[in-house]
Amino acid sequence: MALYHFIYLAAGYSVRFGSNKLLYEIDGVPMYRHVLDRLLEIVREGKTDCDVTVVTQYSEILKDLAERNVPAVINPDPKRGISSSVKTGIEYLMDSGRIRDDDFLIFINADQPGLKKETIAAFVREAGRSGKKLAALAKNGEMYSPCMFHADLVPRLLMLQGDRGGKSILRSNPEEVFLFETEQEEELVDIDTLC
Repeated sequence: MALYHFIYLAAGYSVRFGSNKLLYEIDGVPMYRHVLDRLLEIVREGKTDCDVTVVTQYSEILKDLAERNVPAVINPDPKRGISSSVKTGIEYLMDSGRIRDDDFLIFINADQPGLKKETIAAFVREAGRSGKKLAALAKNGEMYSPCMFHADLVPRLLMLQGDRGGKSILRSNPEEVFLFETEQEEELVDIDTLC
């Protein structure tokens, strides 16, 4: 049975936001906690074999995660862009021997607080059933986060450079991509500015 590894990307610089948006409170909770707490609920419920690893550069986030026993790894060079966080998360899982041949990696951005637990769980379930090696949340055929990759695509993910995530791999292999459509616009919004 495949394992699904959520790699939660919480290391960005928030340049357009003006401050660390991941710590900005929405309904009294730091932005990064919204989707992370939903992922941890999915893991606890155990309906799908999955785990969570957080990639960050922020001491505040690391302290909170350590207190809650959530696996986290420091991105040593976040200035290299999102590809650095992707590689850091993969290398952490590889070094701990947790990625098996049939597993999947699911990358989720921490600045997408409207993403619902039910949507994430259904995305994982339906993408797993699809038999495809790639998957993305979508609206009208346009791809959004989260994105899922079969373990045999790890070498390609490790070749990413700069501020480019794995969507370039999805776009170059459209026949292998399962799109999980959502009608909920608020689930797809990544928050980049206060206005």
